[in-house]
Amino acid sequence: MDNGCVCCSVRGDLVRTLGQLAKRRKEFDAILLETTGLADPAPIVYTVQTNSKMSENYYIDSIVCLADAKHIQLHLDEKKPDGAVNEAYQQVAFADKILLNKIDLVSEEEKKALKERLAKINKFAVTIETERSRAPLDKILGLNSFNMESILNVDPDFFETMEGDSKHNLEIVQSVGITFKGELHA
Repeated sequence: MDNGCVCCSVRGDLVRTLGQLAKRRKEFDAILLETTGLADPAPIVYTVQTNSKMSENYYIDSIVCLADAKHIQLHLDEKKPDGAVNEAYQQVAFADKILLNKIDLVSEEEKKALKERLAKINKFAVTIETERSRAPLDKILGLNSFNMESILNVDPDFFETMEGDSKHNLEIVQSVGITFKGELHA
């Protein structure tokens, strides 16, 4: 994929890239889209759900949010310019699973308050505590936990509101591809 914000270029670059990969679909088990904390997941979900090329070849297994326990409060409280979304809030709101990372860097009281705040944003997501990003893959991947209905319960106008533009600082965004031989282990 070209460098750029996945959630903004999703209807072009992402569709083109996934379309090319569809020809080799039997060569891999899954595609993992990692948005580096910058992308609102809503346009990605919208594209996979509404684009026939995408929905014929792919499905969303889950939306996993990696939340830094030490700093997520700052990101959730961040004020954005008019018309811009708070990506941290959106990622928590859309997640099926929230990996609450760096729990060793916060007190039990801070962790409890943070988990309560995350639950207020998204009461459906399962929170999994992690340290040093060590996550149990069997609890986050291959579970088919994504549920469009839960998104529509929270935002009934989801499909109507996806036609607008998002605003992001693209100066810090880049893409990279990595190929591994064999199995990928946590």
